[in-house]
Amino acid sequence: MAQQFDARPVRARQTLDAVAAGQMESEALEVRLRAPLIRITREAYDVRNRLVEFARDLFRPDRIQFVAQLEAPTS
Repeated sequence: MAQQFDARPVRARQTLDAVAAGQMESEALEVRLRAPLIRITREAYDVRNRLVEFARDLFRPDRIQFVAQLEAPTS
């Protein structure tokens, strides 16, 4: 990304929420219409505050594991 587009993510926001499956999602994920799904939305920005990544993913709650690893900066 840095070489081809002169953009490198420096900050990102990721949101996790629950949504109901629509017709397309219920067929693709093999769940009933309006079944609960987990949605993860991610936006990443470069140093010039340009949006360089956007993702919106849907998951079945019975087939997801969410892991967050946090580290404090070392000095």
